[in-house]
Amino acid sequence: MFHRIQYAKENRWEPPIDLASDMFSNGSFQAIVFGPCYPQRNTGIYIPLQDEQCLYLNIFTPSNKSNESLLPVLVWIHGGGLTSGCSSQSIPILYNGTNIIANSPQQPIIIVTINYRLGVLADMYLTELIKEKSEWPTAGNYNFLDILSALRWININIRDYGGNPNNVLLFGESSGGKSVVDIGALKGSSNLYQHIISQSGGFSSSIFYSNKTSAMQRSNTIVEQMN
Repeated sequence: MFHRIQYAKENRWEPPIDLASDMFSNGSFQAIVFGPCYPQRNTGIYIPLQDEQCLYLNIFTPSNKSNESLLPVLVWIHGGGLTSGCSSQSIPILYNGTNIIANSPQQPIIIVTINYRLGVLADMYLTELIKEKSEWPTAGNYNFLDILSALRWININIRDYGGNPNNVLLFGESSGGKSVVDIGALKGSSNLYQHIISQSGGFSSSIFYSNKTSAMQRSNTIVEQMN
């Protein structure tokens, strides 16, 4: 298992900055502890470390993998209504990739779990933000940009962990299930994955979607409430 691999740097209300695999000056780091979760309200007994700089991923590899062939890669997108959730929820057992790996001995696989931005810091849609980044008018979709950034990192680096970048499956639950469907509509997603599994991520619910007008109204309301 490899934990707390930083795939991008977060800039508040801006697209993430992709990080290369050689970002560490000494060429290595201790990948043994989960990275922090994105700031969120308490949703259970377990309260993880939280930080805005949370764009990390974790890689779970089987002990019996062959060095001769590259393995399929399953990328897990957690749910939580786009306001909560974290890849380090695998600390209890909730999203522990080792469970799937242990039950797939006939076809070894690699599991990747990722963090992405949530809540107000992921979906603010304001005129000021749009003007600042007129060349990339995607204010309000920073969570999807984070997922794309993670997929780019996986595409470039997963071979080093025995994974096949041409056999990547996205799977997610609830809002994560919706995300694996929606991500295909974004520019730059082509060829980063080949399959999806959407668990309890329906297509009809409007709760996760806003047009530009309603998104801006909601964002302005938040700004007013925060004074």
